[in-house]
Amino acid sequence: MDTIASIETLLVAVPTRREHKWTGLTEPIGRYVVTKLTDSSGRVGWGEAPALKDWGGEFGRYFGESHSIARLVIANYLAPAVRGMPLGDFVELHRRMDAIVKGYPYAKAAVEFAYYDLTARELGVPAYTLLGGRARDRIPVTHSI
Repeated sequence: MDTIASIETLLVAVPTRREHKWTGLTEPIGRYVVTKLTDSSGRVGWGEAPALKDWGGEFGRYFGESHSIARLVIANYLAPAVRGMPLGDFVELHRRMDAIVKGYPYAKAAVEFAYYDLTARELGVPAYTLLGGRARDRIPVTHSI
């Protein structure tokens, strides 16, 4: 099995037709953290997280990560913790991420999704195979903004 060689993040901003606001919103919406994992053979896996610090679990009391915070957590904590680990060991991925920093589920999800994608590419199977198999032929997608 190959190992994780590098982790990068990119900021993607989806343009909106008009400005959208709600009470308590302090950052613009439509920004996503895209995570790129590269393995020791040069293959790439992708993940993403809709980082928005005003949006989180427990009715907004916990979590909530801006794109800046998610990128910082990935670069400074998660990347060093998981770099060099073999692909395919999802339990160990979670153990390492949880051992290095508590919380930050959006940053961790971006790394996890990329890890699934990269592992699937190494095995030559679709990522859904690693998640228990294909459940449907189509998925309707929409964006509310």
